[in-house]
Amino acid sequence: MSSRSREGIKWLLQAITGVILIFTVTLHIIRVHIYGSFKGLPTYGDVVFALRNPLMASLSIIFTLAVTYHALYGLKMVIDELSIIKNTELVDKILLIVGILINVYVIFIIIFVNLKI
Repeated sequence: MSSRSREGIKWLLQAITGVILIFTVTLHIIRVHIYGSFKGLPTYGDVVFALRNPLMASLSIIFTLAVTYHALYGLKMVIDELSIIKNTELVDKILLIVGILINVYVIFIIIFVNLKI
């Protein structure tokens, strides 16, 4: 696969994650801040109960993956455009490690919430 086609796929993923984020943030605003304001904001127990639902846990992981990719690839593009760091391979590796750490942390929290009685 050529470098040019890989960049095209990365841009496509950036657009897809942007759509996912618009959709999920809109649902969050409707559910928590509009619909939820009639009953009061969710408590910690409500959030833990929601995360114990496999569908909500899966959606949280997908949301975290989308946010992480979208944010870190956007940051990479800014660094590339401004030529802040010349070694783009180093930037790619650092951002990959940061992305992996963020996602492992979120998955660990979701597993911890689901295992705790």
